[in-house]
Amino acid sequence: MPEPSGSYASSNLVEILRILMVTKQTGYLKIKDGENEGYIAVENGVIVNARTGPYTALHALFQFVAWREARFDFHERPMAIDLSKDLAVYDPKVLIAGIAAKVDEMAAHKI
Repeated sequence: MPEPSGSYASSNLVEILRILMVTKQTGYLKIKDGENEGYIAVENGVIVNARTGPYTALHALFQFVAWREARFDFHERPMAIDLSKDLAVYDPKVLIAGIAAKVDEMAAHKI
């Protein structure tokens, strides 16, 4: 399968994560918006970790929502052995629904 890449203008974070979940991908979704950079780690379609700057896990996921001009690239590769899997305890559908709700909230308030 070709590795997804693009920008939020052509696709949004929720849809990208849904594709990675449904296709049970393993790898890192690298996200960059200006000077901001981060990643979401996905293992067999399950979101296991996220990081940007000082933020990790859920806090990092919600930081990505505010990035308006973000670019992303998915890199298929195994997870690092020492990678914390804090987000693996959550059902990926629940995480994605939470991100979608935050996107809708920001759109309603034009944040």
